[in-house]
Amino acid sequence: MNKNYVYNDNIPQLPKNIEDWVDDFLSRMPTDGQYRNNAAKARELYLDCVKNGTEIRNELAPFKRETETRLAGKPLLGLPGISLNTADDTAKENQKKIFGEEHLSRKRAQFHSFKLITFSPDYTPTFLVDEPEVHELSDWLVKNMPRGRFNLALIRRAFNGTDQLPHIDYFRTYNYNYLLHAGGDNVLTTWYNVKPEFKHETVCYGLINPFHKLTEIEHVRFETRRWHELHIGAPLVEWTGTDPELIHGVSQIQTTRVALTLLHVPNVDFDF
Repeated sequence: MNKNYVYNDNIPQLPKNIEDWVDDFLSRMPTDGQYRNNAAKARELYLDCVKNGTEIRNELAPFKRETETRLAGKPLLGLPGISLNTADDTAKENQKKIFGEEHLSRKRAQFHSFKLITFSPDYTPTFLVDEPEVHELSDWLVKNMPRGRFNLALIRRAFNGTDQLPHIDYFRTYNYNYLLHAGGDNVLTTWYNVKPEFKHETVCYGLINPFHKLTEIEHVRFETRRWHELHIGAPLVEWTGTDPELIHGVSQIQTTRVALTLLHVPNVDFDF
């Protein structure tokens, strides 16, 4: 079995009316605004640091306050997410020094998350979007998906850009995805490892990792309408020293990319 992903063809395709509902639902949602609030907070906190050309060591409050003491004084492999699309010229010059030219040549896609349902341990649903198809989806998930593997169902949309830069997810070790729209014919999900000369730097999730410090392990073009499980994050307790082979990113998005995603997370109220 592949270490980073696996298709599960024992899980059937979603009913057509639910797939159609997802498209209808997204057509009613705005495409401006910020749905992934933790990314916005990170930009606010760190853009000034990047403008000044300073390195960030232990200021990781958007991800976890206790990380500060664990990371104090340690060299980090990456830096928090920063708006590479809209920064001014001074910021871009300093970003170029930190990240390298390849990052600045990528147009980062916007990611919106729309939570639909949370589930209690006995799989009693709480509906965050109260429409008939969401109730039907809840029943379908409880009937067809592996038990003990999810407590949150959401829609993820990527658009208006081409890339999600290399990172490790936090608060979740895996998720199930059902890709409805791939976002193009050649969209790649890629996993990386750290080059030997940068192995002394601390891998911490929630950070963007520069391409020049990484080497590609593998990539995959995920198929639509086929469930797959991703291994993309570190356990909640592992704030530092996480497996560098969990670093991953998505590239070459040409149109809107849409997936139904199932997570098992310690806090369903966190902004994903």
